[in-house]
Amino acid sequence: MDNLTHSLVGAALAELTLPADAPRATRRTFFVAGIVAANLPDADLVYTRITAPPVGYLLHHRGHTHTLAGIAVLGVAIAAVCALPAIRASVGAWRNRFWLLIALALVSHLVLDFWNSYGVHPFWPLSSRWFYGDAVYILEPWLWALLGAAAALNAQSRVGRVLVGGFVAVLLALGTWMHVIPWPALALILVVTACFVALAGRLTAQRRSAVALVLSALYVAGVFGMRQVAKAEVASTPAEQRDSEQGVGHDVVSHAAVPIRRPVDLVLSAQAANPLCWSVLSITTDAPATMYVMTRGTVALILPNACGTSRERRVAWESPQIQSIARLRALYANDCWVRAWLQFGRAPEIRDNAISDLRYSGPDRSNFTTMPIGQWSSGACPRYLTDWRPPRADILQAGQSR
Repeated sequence: MDNLTHSLVGAALAELTLPADAPRATRRTFFVAGIVAANLPDADLVYTRITAPPVGYLLHHRGHTHTLAGIAVLGVAIAAVCALPAIRASVGAWRNRFWLLIALALVSHLVLDFWNSYGVHPFWPLSSRWFYGDAVYILEPWLWALLGAAAALNAQSRVGRVLVGGFVAVLLALGTWMHVIPWPALALILVVTACFVALAGRLTAQRRSAVALVLSALYVAGVFGMRQVAKAEVASTPAEQRDSEQGVGHDVVSHAAVPIRRPVDLVLSAQAANPLCWSVLSITTDAPATMYVMTRGTVALILPNACGTSRERRVAWESPQIQSIARLRALYANDCWVRAWLQFGRAPEIRDNAISDLRYSGPDRSNFTTMPIGQWSSGACPRYLTDWRPPRADILQAGQSR
């Protein structure tokens, strides 16, 4: 998730763990610690360039600091800093509450990052497998609004309330202007937030934060529930049905030429602020395992116009992308750059002598995962690599079991 959401969760956890009669210095220490700990696993962004781009970012971000072992090390680092006399004095007799806050904030980062389709591998070094929540969009305005409203109400000064509330309001307005947040979703967010502010204004700061966290958790649980509904809709209208009706779009011209049978993966993500509209990416292979096909689409749930325009069918598929398994395996075996890249790539698309992850392709944005093929010919392989299990080991037959 984005760092604003991590920060707001850290602030809410700080409010929950603070004693009611805490002095200002203690309150300040708890809030700084909660927000820093909730964001600290993203410190891996500092060293992503030890490996050449884009491989360095793809492998090191959400890398070792996004594991249970990694956050244990980060916890020790925080403990070393908090051993400073000034911090120890401000924490005072509430050490147990303080360390609970640090632990909860660090773990919250892994939990939140699991929710989306980017993925984490939390059980390294026991397992380097990626885990994907495939549910909540990486920027979720509902969480901004609910947690931001609580943070603004809990601010100790009018300036603080205006800054927090104003910042969230600007983000909501900017997201709507950029067509990331649909207008109906924005209207509903504003109504729900106004009701929350009216009711929460009578609560203590601690209870206010607890309610905001519970409402946020209920929203996330609802999105995960909607994910199951979206999966069922996709199962009832598979991408192969679309192929047979209109023909495949890229490289192959008839469904008969691509006898797709085995499902490999299904990548899902709710639209920002709108869990009734889902983006999906279906990955399947043919029976002899000579090619894999990736087909993107959208799923409208409950309302026929949930994705912006009314349509007869719940699932709308785009043109399939046909890829050679033999070529992917050859590159994995012979190209050290592609082999490193495939530790991250969940939907590898090879086109124009470059490899990209189709999860992040779009007509109105550049793909940060795109890497030219053939860099191995220079004789230098990327350095300081990780050892994550390739998400597409099922296609590569890489023999990795961890």
